[in-house]
Amino acid sequence: MYNNSLNCRGTVYVVKEGDTLYKIARMYDLKLIDVLRYNPYVNVYNLQVGDELCLPTMTNSGQIGGTSERTYITQEGDTLSDILKLFDTDYDSLAEYNPSLVELPVPAGFVLHFPIKAPR
Repeated sequence: MYNNSLNCRGTVYVVKEGDTLYKIARMYDLKLIDVLRYNPYVNVYNLQVGDELCLPTMTNSGQIGGTSERTYITQEGDTLSDILKLFDTDYDSLAEYNPSLVELPVPAGFVLHFPIKAPR
């Protein structure tokens, strides 16, 4: 198993079933050559689930940098669930970087479901 997290000066990505370097590069809006440059010892022909890749982090100016934050512009049809899966994160982490997300209006007539709590 390839472990690159110790010397990573970017984001560490853990390979999942079905991943390819090209797919990972597209998911993070990176050039494949940059992913390869940051991971010179990864076996591109035998990528294994659990391998750790170091992904360069893009700054707001589009340059590779050392910040741990990146941006994503939502596409038509994106759902919150899709975005959480895409970036392997949870709602609380996403809301921490995007406080306005909590203030998004809920459409009128939208039915919300809540669990029933047992009385104390």
